[in-house]
Amino acid sequence: RIYEDVGRSLEDENVLFDIVDDDVIENSAVSCKCGIISMGEGRYDTIVIPECSYMSEKSKAILSEFAGNGGKLIVVSNAKKPCIDGAVYTESIKGGMLPAALKLSGESEKIRLGVRRCDNGTLYILFNENADQRTFGIKTDKKLFRLYAENGNIIECCCDECDFYLECFPELD
Repeated sequence: RIYEDVGRSLEDENVLFDIVDDDVIENSAVSCKCGIISMGEGRYDTIVIPECSYMSEKSKAILSEFAGNGGKLIVVSNAKKPCIDGAVYTESIKGGMLPAALKLSGESEKIRLGVRRCDNGTLYILFNENADQRTFGIKTDKKLFRLYAENGNIIECCCDECDFYLECFPELD
């Protein structure tokens, strides 16, 4: 349950994240100079760990090295488990502790964000997990387009303040 709560909190804050386990951490490369950990194609300067009762000593050592070299290591736990040198312990990651990939305003609760990096730009996918319609704003300096899934139309979103509103409807039965 703790694991799911941390993931949901990250989603609520529109923070992009990947999920890894001890095997991935133990096979990662830590950049000793700049606090970066590389896992496959991904490079991370921040790692969030939910409370857990067991973590291998090798994983703890790698994460401690990562934090010691400037990486941001956050453990969401009121019991301070697992104990990792250099970690910041907190009971919640809500409230802007981590940067959001896209800033939403208005009725943005349970509006989820997916992001895909493409050769020619970044694709932001927003979807509604609410039981009813939501209207919310997106604050960005990026050029945005809206795709209407029902008819395939693509409309450039233009405005003076780069803040426009979308209506998201729940899945229809």
